[in-house]
Amino acid sequence: MPMENTYDKYGLFKRGADNGFVFGLYLTVLFFAMAYSLTVPMLGLIALAMMFAVPLITYHYLRKGYRAEYGTSTFSSLWMQGIVMFFCGSMIMALAVYLFLRFLHPSYMTDIIVLARDTYNSMDWERGQEIASTLDTMLEKHLIPTPIQVAMEVLWTGVFSGSLLSILTALLVGATKRPRTRS
Repeated sequence: MPMENTYDKYGLFKRGADNGFVFGLYLTVLFFAMAYSLTVPMLGLIALAMMFAVPLITYHYLRKGYRAEYGTSTFSSLWMQGIVMFFCGSMIMALAVYLFLRFLHPSYMTDIIVLARDTYNSMDWERGQEIASTLDTMLEKHLIPTPIQVAMEVLWTGVFSGSLLSILTALLVGATKRPRTRS
């Protein structure tokens, strides 16, 4: 007797949360690759490749959910599955960002702003000098975002962009032919 597919018994919210856990670990690795790419340049290429893979991963998970429902998933349920996946994944990544900025590398934001300021200062571009001056003011007046502010921005940016990506992916998954049902 073949094993039954129990994947569809849990619904789109559980499926999205389960996918979001694994996706959150992926996004955390992506974050660390980006964060350390200034010291290890090869990590920048890895991070770029990982960013380009996000739509493919989203398609994979939504398609898997679509197949688990035997091709009966509606556009809105696929979209919601994607939103839940991105929300849960972004929560995990935001926690990692917070812990990194708070405990592992507290001066990271300051270091990035100083690097940007120095880069813009070295340009012969008038607008670059203005940006460098603004960054200088940020440093002088201690207007550097706190770890929780950065983590919240990461969370909401991930959810918003993931929602938009999930719209397109849900349309694409729904446009594919329906899988065969079991006899």
